Amino acid sequence: MLNKQDLKQHFLGIFEIAIFMRAGVKRFDPDFNMMLKSFLWPLVFLPFAVATSSLVAADQQFMFLLLFNFARIAVTFSISLALVFLVAQKIDRKQYIYHYITTSNWFEIAMFILMLPILGVLSFGGALESMQSYIIFITCLGIVYSGFILTHALRIPWELAALIAISMLFIQETGFDVLEFFKDGIHSI
Repeated sequence: MLNKQDLKQHFLGIFEIAIFMRAGVKRFDPDFNMMLKSFLWPLVFLPFAVATSSLVAADQQFMFLLLFNFARIAVTFSISLALVFLVAQKIDRKQYIYHYITTSNWFEIAMFILMLPILGVLSFGGALESMQSYIIFITCLGIVYSGFILTHALRIPWELAALIAISMLFIQETGFDVLEFFKDGIHSI
């Protein structure tokens, strides 16, 4: 697994990225083994993301929502990674793809921390409407962080990174729309 020094470097990298320091991206090893280990974080946070998404639509069957939200997250994550890979391949930046994936996966820790207030409000039966401004803020911040990581990990212009980050948001929102379509279809049966 990871030793204490690697963990320290990675958490420092997360903090530095959070305050938009380029050095933060350089703290993550760009090798295949480290990339595979970095998938631990999305897997750890996946149940929380699925549960949060499922709590939003409490009027549906919870198990149905868990299954569909898991599928939505897995598919949109895979499509987003495929998009980054295709762009990296097209502009001859494939050698940096492991670095991007590792950095992005580790940064999921910071994004999870930012999502904790939403999970808390939903867990205690609070109204989602009270969190709308915060949700919009976190969504915008997530796009900015994604663009920042793309720019410095793949070594691409920030304009291209912004296009990729916004495309990833489009993929995620389309996943929500598809989920709503299936929920409405099953609910009408």
